[in-house]
Amino acid sequence: MAEFETGSFATAIAARDTMFPDGRYVSLRTRSLPRRTPEVVDALVQGAKTMTSPLSAFSVHHFHGAATRVPWEETAFALRKPPMMAEVIAVWTPETAGGRHAAWADAASAALEPHAFAGGYANLLGPDATDQIPHAFGGNTRPAARGEGHRRPGRRVPGDSPADVGTPRA
Repeated sequence: MAEFETGSFATAIAARDTMFPDGRYVSLRTRSLPRRTPEVVDALVQGAKTMTSPLSAFSVHHFHGAATRVPWEETAFALRKPPMMAEVIAVWTPETAGGRHAAWADAASAALEPHAFAGGYANLLGPDATDQIPHAFGGNTRPAARGEGHRRPGRRVPGDSPADVGTPRA
């Protein structure tokens, strides 16, 4: 099933809360997409067709507003362009084998990768996303790793650069 609709943020959050009651397992992937293209739509449709759990879902929404107007050097996260954030959400119950559901999330994320910016939404990247994490934070990973916390405007660390953050792969 695929459903696309507009609605309030509060309604979307309330609906999401019902997806994750106690006792369910979740494996999440994220991709930042520059725009909706036929290839992105095809990848989402194919992912929906191969979904391994009726509890799983895709969530695609815009990253926009004030967060896109702040230079990357002044934030913890590097991507400042207004992309669409795609979440690949595998959800299952303890009675089912989790490996196949996580594998579905991996495959769906991989299908979106060629059409995505490097990185992903930093708050949703798990420790295994080693290919995405450096791009999500840009040059800001080094101060965080040293425990320096939030970046201050105008403060640069040798080696800082936005790398290829904000540049689509395709």
